[in-house]
Amino acid sequence: MPSIEPAVRQVEKIRAKSIISGILDKTFLDLSEAANPLRFIEQAAVKIHRELFMEFVDRCRDYEPLRATIGDVSGLTMGRQLLTNDVELLKEAMSTGAEIGFNIGNNDPFESRFSNLAKDLALDPNGETYKRVSKRVDTLKKKAWNEGEALDSYDTTSQGSVESRKIFASQAESLGFAETKVAKTTEEPNNVWFADGGMGALNRTWRTLNSLYWHNEKRHANLLAPSVCFKMAINSADQHLMNVNTVKVDDLPNQELTAERLRNYLDSGNPMPDVLYLTPADNPTARSVDPIKFKELLLEAKKANPNIVFVFDMAYMKLIPESKAKEITKAITESGAEKQAIFAWSDSKRLGRPRARFGAAIIYEGIKFLDAEDGKEKGLQEFFQKDATRCFPSYNIDSDLIYQALNQEIDQTVLFQYNELLRQRQRALLEVLSDLDPKREYFKNLDSIVILDENGEIPEELPDNASIQDVPLYLWPEVNHNPAKNEFLRKCFDIFKDEEIIGAPGTIFGDPNHMRFSLGVISTFDILKKSPKALARWINKNN
Repeated sequence: MPSIEPAVRQVEKIRAKSIISGILDKTFLDLSEAANPLRFIEQAAVKIHRELFMEFVDRCRDYEPLRATIGDVSGLTMGRQLLTNDVELLKEAMSTGAEIGFNIGNNDPFESRFSNLAKDLALDPNGETYKRVSKRVDTLKKKAWNEGEALDSYDTTSQGSVESRKIFASQAESLGFAETKVAKTTEEPNNVWFADGGMGALNRTWRTLNSLYWHNEKRHANLLAPSVCFKMAINSADQHLMNVNTVKVDDLPNQELTAERLRNYLDSGNPMPDVLYLTPADNPTARSVDPIKFKELLLEAKKANPNIVFVFDMAYMKLIPESKAKEITKAITESGAEKQAIFAWSDSKRLGRPRARFGAAIIYEGIKFLDAEDGKEKGLQEFFQKDATRCFPSYNIDSDLIYQALNQEIDQTVLFQYNELLRQRQRALLEVLSDLDPKREYFKNLDSIVILDENGEIPEELPDNASIQDVPLYLWPEVNHNPAKNEFLRKCFDIFKDEEIIGAPGTIFGDPNHMRFSLGVISTFDILKKSPKALARWINKNN
């Protein structure tokens, strides 16, 4: 491709900035009215991409913003092939006299060792694993047919297939939770419910718990959640008519609810929670909780309300290091919270497909509640199952069969490699943000953020006030701004426009001081090309 004159390129850059600014300015004005602000910003990012592509169809990659918003994963970015302009950028970034071995059609040089990952995760329809998974699903359907099981029948008490429920049970047991109860007559986990993703499990949980308190005490259940949290989950609880309250934690060092903060909240005359919603490995903060502090919190909550129901959102527990996950599990079991909890599991992230709907609810029986309808005491399992007879179950047979097939066909080592790729992208984005913001005009804490190393371990040398972000799908930097809401949002949107990096303002999650970036839809090279200095460093480091 012939070189583009600097003057022409400058005009194109101005035009690209104008397109981005126009869309973001409108997004800023409309954001407060959006039903789901996170998806609203993602839609803005998609629109920006579409408009830029239409304007610069021959060189779209020269002007596309770094889209790191939702957390979905694109198999197209794993080992993506270089285009003409990519090779030109790599040549420019090489040190003088260094050999260039990059050609059009080569894989992203920084993800070449992950080039088969999309195929191995069954994301690429052209790959052998995808074909095996499809064949396995067909086999499962034929088996059900031959055994007289109608997969398309509607059953209000359906919990999902025995096989899928056993997989979720084994996931929980591998982290140290109690072995799942097995009904002797059917040999199936009778305390596991397959669900339409983690949100499907949570939706059913909110219905169950609010129904319990409404029928027994003629009042709506009081839900307490920390803020910062995944707001979509508690928005769902609000939609199910629970009384939703939040306790501020965005000012705490690790932004996790502590026993002291809970005591202060209750001592201030706030409502006693019937339900406490917690996420041990968190979106958006990319951090897992401190096991010792977490245990103290659970004991304090039980002390305040011995019959409190914990709802643990376990979406990311299989993405953090297993040793840390087991320490957190130990805190839950030793505190006794395990026996009065509903665990909402999502296995979609572990399998590299956050948009898939692979979820489950698991309940280990403990505390009892009086059922006003028949005057008998019942455990959470019975109330949870009653929801299925009152409402539509959160269950999808196609997801169930695909989930079985993926677990049978995808090798465990591939999943470790997927985590390693996401951590690499985390490190690359942190480095690029540091280059683009040398005076820390945008972000305050870039020098204190710590990403796990290639082996999934915490580096030996830690900076002061280290922020260890061990959930590999996100990055959560602190924005340098005046804390007024509109000024914060404007600062975030200025970052989008000035640096062409689109993240999600932390106000969406209840934190007026941070932004969330996710690393599923953008490759390492596409991150690094935002900073020529970082690109050069990575080339020299990898040669």
